[in-house]
Order: sequence, then structure tokens, then C-alpha cells
Amino acid sequence: MTITGLFAGLLVAPSVASADDADVGIAASPASQKPAADFDGDGFADKAVWRPGNGTWYVIRSGNGSVATRQWGVSGDVPVAADYDGDHLADFAVWRPSNGVWYIIQSSTGTVVTQQWGTPGDVPLTGDFNGDGRSDFTVWRPSNGVWYVLGIATVQWGTAGDVPVSGDFNADGRADFTVWRPGDGVWYVRGIATQQWVPPVTSR
Repeated sequence: MTITGLFAGLLVAPSVASADDADVGIAASPASQKPAADFDGDGFADKAVWRPGNGTWYVIRSGNGSVATRQWGVSGDVPVAADYDGDHLADFAVWRPSNGVWYIIQSSTGTVVTQQWGTPGDVPLTGDFNGDGRSDFTVWRPSNGVWYVLGIATVQWGTAGDVPVSGDFNADGRADFTVWRPGDGVWYVRGIATQQWVPPVTSR
């Protein structure tokens, strides 16, 4: 798959039955990448939304089409589902901008884990930046363009107005520091590529 194809896949946000415009969707990733939110462990990202109004997750499992719901989070939280415990299943997780705390339900044990990482105004991201099979606590700070990955790295990449994106663009098993610049439609992948790509406009 070309890097352009990877960019295209990252922008797909499938709808979910009973979802509405107020829901927050989890973007699907291409089959060649580690899924962004694989809740049933079949190797494919599941269609999912998180509803801020009631803090409920709605997931359509790609393995059998069944629907799972879970209340986790409150209005104002940011959904950050990912595999934090290394069991190859996405964990229900939210990041709270008001206090910078991550709230995670580990899928392996059902244990609730909390981690303070980030400040108001930061952008939380998911991704395995060191290749250990677990998503790392990561925020990008728009004010200085710095990525802060807990216990792993502090990297300046991006400027104010950019959109941070986490993904493994060179298939080495590690997430890459990436931003997309709305002003010119260019993707900047640190140490790997600079690619201009804007999705085609389609009628709804």
C-alpha cells in the first residue's frame, strides 16, 4: 500500500447504527496497519462511536456484527480507545481535558487505570511509539508543536494550526510523529515523508 493510501484510510470514519452528528467517531485504519480500535481482537478496527451526552460507547464488532455498549466517560471527555494493556484488544478509555487525566478500563482484567498526562489545551493521541505492543500516553501541544510521550520521548513536530495524527506509516511497528497542515493539505511524517493529499469532495 502506498503512503497516499494510508492517508486515505486514516480519514475514513464509518457511521454506526443509532449514531448521530453529536457522536464522536473512531476512525478506521487500513487493514495493513495495526487497527486503531479493535475491540474484539479479530485484527480489524470496529465501527464505534462515543456519545458525549451520556458517556456511552457503541461498538459494532467486526467479527460477528454484534453491538456492544459501555458507559465510560462524561461530557467534555475525549475518547482515546486503544490497547493499553497489551492483550490485543482495545480498552475503553477517555482523556479529561480539565485535569489531563486518562481513565482506562483494561480489557484484560476490567481494572480501572488512571494516569495524569497533559494539560488543558493539549490534544491526546493513541499509538505505540516504542513498539512494545501497548499504546502510550501521548499528547500534542498546539502552542509549541511538541509531542509528549510519557517515559519515551519529547519531540517538536508541527506548528499551531496543524492536526496531529498518530499512525505507523513505515510498517516498523512504531507510531510515527505526524501532522497534517490544513493550509496546504500536506502531511508531514517525521523522518519518513512529506505528502500532499486532500480527500475528494463527495456529495452526501
